[in-house]
Amino acid sequence: MFFSDKCGGQNLNQYISTMCLYCVSTLPIESIDHIFMVSGHSHMEVDSMHARIENTSRNMEVRVPYEWEVVANLAREKDPYDITHVDQDMVYDWKTVKKAMKINNVTKGTRGEVARWKSTLENPGINWLRYGKEYPRTIFFKQGTYEQNAPFGKIETVVKLNRRTLTVPEPLPLAYEGPLPIPYLKYRDLMKLCDENVIKDPWKGFYKNLPSASNAEENPEDDEIRTTIYEE
Repeated sequence: MFFSDKCGGQNLNQYISTMCLYCVSTLPIESIDHIFMVSGHSHMEVDSMHARIENTSRNMEVRVPYEWEVVANLAREKDPYDITHVDQDMVYDWKTVKKAMKINNVTKGTRGEVARWKSTLENPGINWLRYGKEYPRTIFFKQGTYEQNAPFGKIETVVKLNRRTLTVPEPLPLAYEGPLPIPYLKYRDLMKLCDENVIKDPWKGFYKNLPSASNAEENPEDDEIRTTIYEE
């Protein structure tokens, strides 16, 4: 069981649902419940962890990104945080997985209701999602209620296709083929900081070796992700 806020870019979106459907289909997991807390009332233990790390960093000088791992290690003396270093080969392309699994419906319930992935004050939207090994193509959902006995709505994620075969990609496709370039303007500013010796010699090499986009290059995928992370 997971608890999270309703941040669409991180938690409440079709690609996290794809990941959960994949997990109950391929892993020894019988079911997954994902409960989304009321917006504005979603304080969790992880928020305290972030605050502790931020407070620790105020007494340290962080020169390069990987030094944040050191800060996190020092943030709690008793029972230190268990830190997992994430590399690019641990980040998967769930958009491609969604296509491979032929998921073509994440909004229309079997009783004609519409699942609201975006919350508003008038319509709080989805509060609870459930996935089960017995129904590997179905998203069960509740919206507007947290009642245990309230019935789940059902979304059949594969419609008007041959439902006999469940297509699951193996191995999972990686999200990135190589290091992601930073924007040209950001790289230019970093080089200026190096030239002015604001960034000191021991760390200049890290920043100078960062891959960067050229001045004319854009990354249209960024905009595409922002506009398609919800299914209208």
